[in-house]
Amino acid sequence: MIAVGEGEVRLRRAEGLRSLRLPAGARADDVQVGGGVLGARETAAGSYVHLDGRDRLRVRFGEASGPRLVSANAAVASSTVASGQLRLRFEGVPPFEAVVREGKCRPGRGRSTHEGRRHRLRGAQLVCEGQTR
Repeated sequence: MIAVGEGEVRLRRAEGLRSLRLPAGARADDVQVGGGVLGARETAAGSYVHLDGRDRLRVRFGEASGPRLVSANAAVASSTVASGQLRLRFEGVPPFEAVVREGKCRPGRGRSTHEGRRHRLRGAQLVCEGQTR
């Protein structure tokens, strides 16, 4: 079930949903992290929101700040968003690659390398910190 409110979209019975295409005109840069949302990305085909797979989600629009996931080559098995920190644990076969915007990132365990915002991980955890408003 989808409910649209002022500046937000709420989804129920969304368990397992990992991405959501935004309506035309919605910008990925305006998507706020939290409430089941891990980040967003704009592509030629449209804007997509990265979700954590929980049953109830809230996609809020406004001035986005803090670290947010742009892309990854694996599913996010679990995540935590709190106090300007985005903590991700990936599932699958390493190495994992993730692009995170607006944050300084480090591996939760193991080693990693990075090139700009792209991180290559041997372990499955990535912790990113940044300012939230």
